[in-house]
Amino acid sequence: MAQDARYLPILTTPGVIGFVCVGPTRATVEDGEIEAIREVASSGLPVEPHEFLEVGQEVVIESGPLAGLSGVLVSAAESDRLVVSVRMLRRAVAVEIDRRWVTPRGGADEWNRRIGERIHERRARRTAAGVS
Repeated sequence: MAQDARYLPILTTPGVIGFVCVGPTRATVEDGEIEAIREVASSGLPVEPHEFLEVGQEVVIESGPLAGLSGVLVSAAESDRLVVSVRMLRRAVAVEIDRRWVTPRGGADEWNRRIGERIHERRARRTAAGVS
């Protein structure tokens, strides 16, 4: 419990909801990752969040002319383009599409639902503890 007390100043900072955790363990972020985020943020380039995609991952095409199809991510070499293998009629075709059209299978909706639940639980615990 004493260890949790040292985190109280962070948890009571306005806008902070909680820590990123993997299971019950607080996640750590490597210094290189933090530096990369700083570089991207200060680059002046347009930046927008995007779900993490890995080659071999099942994805769903959410928009564009192929919306509704699903496939497997084959390549993500270009900065804004992906190659997805789409199965049709017991065959697969590889098609190059815009990165923004794709989400991981069970991706955005599932992620938003889980985050919403965690935010709700955290707020309920804080309210029950009398912390605003």
